[in-house]
Amino acid sequence: MLKAQILLASLVLVCGQVIVWRRRDNILGYLQGGLFFASMVVPILGTTIIDNSDPEVLGLYARILLIGAVGYLGGLLYGALIGQRQRLPSVTFGRPFAGVPSVIARRSRLIAIGALAALGLSFLLLGYIPFLAADRVGAKYGIGVYRAGLERGALVFHVALRLGSTILPVVLALWMRRRRGLDLFLAAGLGLGLLLTLSRGSALLGPLVFVVALLVSRSWKAWQILALVCACYLSATLVNEVVQVTRPTTSASFSTRVAASAPDLSDHLGFINGFEVSGAQHVGFRPLLAGLSLNKGDFNPSTYALRIRTGLLDRGEFAAGGLRLPAPIWGYAAFGYLGAMAWSFVSGLFVGWGSVVVRRLVTPLHGHSGQALNLVLAWVSFQGTFAILGHFYFPQRVEIVSLGLAVALCWTASMRWNAAKDDTPDAPERTVASTPA
Repeated sequence: MLKAQILLASLVLVCGQVIVWRRRDNILGYLQGGLFFASMVVPILGTTIIDNSDPEVLGLYARILLIGAVGYLGGLLYGALIGQRQRLPSVTFGRPFAGVPSVIARRSRLIAIGALAALGLSFLLLGYIPFLAADRVGAKYGIGVYRAGLERGALVFHVALRLGSTILPVVLALWMRRRRGLDLFLAAGLGLGLLLTLSRGSALLGPLVFVVALLVSRSWKAWQILALVCACYLSATLVNEVVQVTRPTTSASFSTRVAASAPDLSDHLGFINGFEVSGAQHVGFRPLLAGLSLNKGDFNPSTYALRIRTGLLDRGEFAAGGLRLPAPIWGYAAFGYLGAMAWSFVSGLFVGWGSVVVRRLVTPLHGHSGQALNLVLAWVSFQGTFAILGHFYFPQRVEIVSLGLAVALCWTASMRWNAAKDDTPDAPERTVASTPA
């Protein structure tokens, strides 16, 4: 019963966005579906993590998620109402591309070159290339002998990761439209550079976004795209074993290996257990304020979450990049059950609002030759605006990079708003013959 409750609540929290954008061109929904399948479905149904957990911690976890799911759903629907009624902004991806606008091509190339330069500079500041390091685990997480290098180059490194992972799908989409050698060279350089960082998410997310947009434009069925994305997420969870960032556990089942590489469920339960063991001291707004502060402290969200999860006072002793905790758990840590409800409502509000705005903007584009580029830019826009607001509970200073890219590539220079409110319902999609590639 608890497994069903946790699965249902997690489905709402991770994939609830699909409720307000129920169309095949929902590029965001496919990515969320793959994440849910790999990080929650496989560990819950394919391993004994739930069975081996403390019943009290498990019951508390289920209650927090259920309360959060109710709040998130309410925020999602209210945000969708706001998004349906508001005037649409003037954006670059809101109309079909007869050809690629020169301003988008030029800016994308400049950003890609900047990302490559930032990656090179970050390797110089780190003093090593993670993929080529003798100890890849230590190099990836900046512990042991690699700690000083990461502290020296962390800012440039994280900026380079965000720049590279966000601009890569745009460059790939440009190459598909224009077939220019420079675009292919930049895409290949970014892909290689991101792989050398051993940052699995940064290296693989961009190509996956591009592939999803391309398959949507080629009229693949929704279930086919979702199945492919789920398979990609499952495969990606084992990348760390392939590149020897974690020790291969060939004697363990496939589900156990996936759960070990995508430890969301274990981290959720471990954080709640650590929170209760430490005295269940609710922290209010301190993690939010610390995340926005230039001075890292004990309540910096990443540091705080790892400390509560592991009990270690020094994060540098633990090989981890951080915990991916959902809104209700952060809300519970802040203000208990009321916080779980409030944090989830606010998160759902922004996600629902932004999803409907983007859905309305891309509605007229179905079937057009440039739809893949439009969808990729729509993803960039959402990630740099509403996604940041939707993840307000885990603020990161590097998100200013995503905002800057959204403004540079997606918002028109004049930033004009339509003179009249668009009350016209979404136009039905045109039927295009299925041409799986």
